[in-house]
Amino acid sequence: MQFIEITIKKIGLKATSVTNMSCKFIIISILGILVYVLNSCATVYSPPAQISLNKQDSLNGVALFSISNTEALLTNYQISIFNNDLRKIFFLNKWVNDIDLKKDSAQISYSAILLPKGSYRVIGWEMSYQDLYVKKVYFSRGNFSIPFTIHAGRVNYLGDYLAAVTYDTKILGARVQTGVYYVVSDRFEEDFGAISKKFPQLDINKVLQCIPDFAGYNKSYSGMYLKGVNIP
Repeated sequence: MQFIEITIKKIGLKATSVTNMSCKFIIISILGILVYVLNSCATVYSPPAQISLNKQDSLNGVALFSISNTEALLTNYQISIFNNDLRKIFFLNKWVNDIDLKKDSAQISYSAILLPKGSYRVIGWEMSYQDLYVKKVYFSRGNFSIPFTIHAGRVNYLGDYLAAVTYDTKILGARVQTGVYYVVSDRFEEDFGAISKKFPQLDINKVLQCIPDFAGYNKSYSGMYLKGVNIP
């Protein structure tokens, strides 16, 4: 699995010489700037408490989607989509504490956001993990473009995106993360009851199936796979 991984580690200080302290101070200062820049680039997102849609709205449609995970180690999930008409990037997000359903080993979070109508592409993704000492950020690698459409005045279902992790067993049996990827599937009928309960203000009886065309346009390096097809 191809991905880009950035690891940021916190550095402790020891009371040694002034020269060593100065060097460490410089290193920590640079590290602090890097962390600030990375955090500044992240999109601040909070799911809307309530979302509604006017069926007569000729400019916007609702994007309905879910992001699932089976690993508690990953904390943030983000999928980048690009509006071809507006030339603007939007994000589909999930935080690890947003859980609507638990099925088998998956924790599923549903979101609905209002988007301008038009032609879109899935162009990238990001997953991250952070504890007291280490922050790891995984990015998709390589250019890819997977099209879909948002229709005005309608609820558009974009599918479920299951974040998965691959491991390698090292010495003493410790598991080490070696890769991450998304498995895309249609969970709409299966989760209909939970979706209706979470979004009672939306008419989901007439949802449009608008899952991106992962069969026709996907690339081997996108790190996104249709369920049951070429999954590593």
